[in-house]
Amino acid sequence: MYERFRNLLTHPKFWRIVGFVSSVIGMLCYAWSLSFEHVGEKYHILKISLYGVVSFTIIFVMFFARKGLGRFSKSFLLKALVGVLALMLTSLYNFFSDKDSNQKTDVFNLISNGSFALMLLSLSKQIDLGFELELLNFYLGCLTIQLMKINLGFVLVGAAYCYLLNVLHSYSDFNQEIRTASNEEHVAIEIETPKVEERGGPIVQLYSILGIEIKNEEIVMYPEDLEAKLIEAMASGLEKEHCYPVFCSWRRLVLEERLLIKNLMMSIEEVQKLPLKYLKDEIECWIKASKDGFMTLFPNERHLCNRVFGFSSPFAESSFMEICHEPTIHLLNFANAVACSTSRSSPERLFKIVLVFETLNGVLPELESIFSGDCCVVLWNEAMRICKRLRDAIRGVFIELENLIRQDPGKVVVCGGGLHPTNHYLMNYLFAVCQCWKTLELAFDDEGSPDSTPSFSLSLQVAQILELLESNLKSNSKIYKDSSLCSIFMMNNWRYIVHKVKRCELERVLGDEWIQKHIAKMGQYLVNYQRRAWDEVLGMLNVDNDESLVVAASSELWREKVEMIKMKFEEICEMQGTWVVIDEQMRQVMKSSLKKILLLAFEKFSARFQNAVDPDRNDMDMHVDFGVLDVVVLIDKLFQGKDEHRNPRYVSLLNFQDFFFLS
Repeated sequence: MYERFRNLLTHPKFWRIVGFVSSVIGMLCYAWSLSFEHVGEKYHILKISLYGVVSFTIIFVMFFARKGLGRFSKSFLLKALVGVLALMLTSLYNFFSDKDSNQKTDVFNLISNGSFALMLLSLSKQIDLGFELELLNFYLGCLTIQLMKINLGFVLVGAAYCYLLNVLHSYSDFNQEIRTASNEEHVAIEIETPKVEERGGPIVQLYSILGIEIKNEEIVMYPEDLEAKLIEAMASGLEKEHCYPVFCSWRRLVLEERLLIKNLMMSIEEVQKLPLKYLKDEIECWIKASKDGFMTLFPNERHLCNRVFGFSSPFAESSFMEICHEPTIHLLNFANAVACSTSRSSPERLFKIVLVFETLNGVLPELESIFSGDCCVVLWNEAMRICKRLRDAIRGVFIELENLIRQDPGKVVVCGGGLHPTNHYLMNYLFAVCQCWKTLELAFDDEGSPDSTPSFSLSLQVAQILELLESNLKSNSKIYKDSSLCSIFMMNNWRYIVHKVKRCELERVLGDEWIQKHIAKMGQYLVNYQRRAWDEVLGMLNVDNDESLVVAASSELWREKVEMIKMKFEEICEMQGTWVVIDEQMRQVMKSSLKKILLLAFEKFSARFQNAVDPDRNDMDMHVDFGVLDVVVLIDKLFQGKDEHRNPRYVSLLNFQDFFFLS
């Protein structure tokens, strides 16, 4: 807020508006005041006419003070003439005020004096005619005297108003001096100029007309209105070739200060060694500089060159090239460094390259427009070359990703058959990739690239990566000696793959057929698990296959049978209690399915047992130690193993930004 107020006090347009408004209010209020009413009562029409002319002139001058009088403010003849007119008007005002000194002070007279004082303060901020501050103090004195006539205590009000205007005057002057000093520090640059004795007449005349101050043989100070002076100089007959180097040096300086790209002048090695948090800041600065430069500043420089030298002039094209060549090369070199510098063993570098590629590819149409001339076509070709290198770098990341999957030794044992770390990393990586899918599709699109080599589309590339992942998981599943645990492992990992695919762009890319195919694979793995893990128990519960047991109906045989079933149940459930099923819904479905199959078989076993044994015998209680409720309790203890990736909230937090910061 303070900075905006300070800038406002040094802005010419602000004082122009203040001067115009205060002059209108002052003239109107004085016309309605008692002092004006008693002036020239016999010549009312003449008085109104003259006052109207004077008022219109003053208001007009206040509105166009900077443009109308600014260019003549250094003329001593004009200053003298305006000073005499101001003195005459002030004398007349003072004369009639003294004449009506016995009259009662009215509000309109107070407002007019205050407005005239503010008007003169505004005038002093726009031009320098030499009398503004004296008249300002005069009207402030008149205002204070009129306030004292009303009430002596009102002198404090007058003093406060006087203090306010003087503070505004001093404060704005102070800030203007600081800004001028700052501009002087930044506008001094080194240029190659001929020695003083070697400069010809046109050069001396040019420097004189342009108002360029030569500090020494190398330092040159440029005025603010150099553009208008250059146009005026060439219109007066000076050669464009003399104006050309001055214009180019001036605009190069302005462009470099606005782009702030000195910090981006880094080699590939420097970018590679830069810590991530600093590289992130540098990329953000580069994006801003590129958008500002290619979308706004460079087109403005093109228009400025055409405006100064003419649209058909070769100086316009060559000057634009001279001004924009170095900043453009710096910006493109940084993009090239990002594409080439990052370690090839880190797939996360993709997201750095994507940010740079997206920005550069987005400004290519503007670059093609502003660099369409013969002199500038080299910059356009360089931009296209860097953009192609970024495309190749993006494609290279996916190739590296495939190589990493192929090089996976397949010897990582995941406890309890849980989620494999390669699967977890890769699916979250692809999930993040989908958040910049459109940009990546542009990188894989070869249309419009004349020298590009044919390549897979992004969709085919991702599908191939998933095929490699499937092969990798099958290879890792062979580590498990227990075939049912192998099925749990594959079911967990396929469930995770399908879950991630259905939550991102991959669902559209791979299609419903792919998803249904892999859901069917999950179902097959579930069937394989049930068959391999529980077929032995189901065989023990099926007494139809053991006729000797039914015929003998011996209590000892039944007791042994029940004990064997109980021990097998406890053995399996104890072992599978540490296994992992990462999805809660799938875990409940598996337990429900097992309960339905096992309880049905157990109930048939119990019924056959009761029918085969004599109900009058007393050894029927031996089966009470292991019944239906015991089976349910054991099944509920299955799959209690802990997996670090089980919580879906954890895996959903990784996205495009996370990979950028982690890389």
